[in-house]
Amino acid sequence: MPSRGSSPGRGAGFVTYTWDCVPPKHKATGYLAGPIHGLDCHVGGRTKPCEKLLIGEHAECPGCASQKPIDWCGYVPLRANDGRPVCVIIRRAVFDVVNAIKPGSSVMWGRDDDQFGAVWVIEHTNNHPWSRWWPDRKPNDSMCEWLAKFWQRPHLVPYLRTHFDNEVALPLREVEKLPDATSAPPRVTQQWVRGVQDAGAKAEGLADFDAVTARLKQSAGKLKPSRNGTHPKE
Repeated sequence: MPSRGSSPGRGAGFVTYTWDCVPPKHKATGYLAGPIHGLDCHVGGRTKPCEKLLIGEHAECPGCASQKPIDWCGYVPLRANDGRPVCVIIRRAVFDVVNAIKPGSSVMWGRDDDQFGAVWVIEHTNNHPWSRWWPDRKPNDSMCEWLAKFWQRPHLVPYLRTHFDNEVALPLREVEKLPDATSAPPRVTQQWVRGVQDAGAKAEGLADFDAVTARLKQSAGKLKPSRNGTHPKE
């Protein structure tokens, strides 16, 4: 259909999705618009990321304060057949199947009869190719800004960009050096180790970055596991 006037702009500057909670016996078709955005979240009630795992042990995490359980969740960017950006949340049970689907593929998503059953996403070949509707747009959605808005946690945007897109270094505000024996050990995440490496190298004037990195990794590897019931990531 031809149009007149200007084409739609970017609006908020990022794609805004509609969360499909996928009720029982619900099915829909469309396209996989990008990679799964997976991270460890507090579940039981409204799902939100564990900020201690995302940022570091010194982060203030409402989920940890409420002692909510943690489980992996995958946020999947989709396009419905009518073009609407849609997001569904998957769990680890269906990760391997969804992860094998190439972005841009035609897909179907849904949930079976059980309201507690897992949301699934499978390939579905009854649609036109992605390029039929979006010839100039790659199926490589980044959901960082929208997820922070969806969770009502806008300060998480730079951490999500690091976690998903590797765009920026984490601005670790409180963890600048390895803890001494009397302080509580932070969770050893990859982001934490990288932040300590950068801080240590800067403190020594970048005289021997490789030596500083090796020593800090060795020290970080000796830290005890977190005491909140989960083990630190390698």
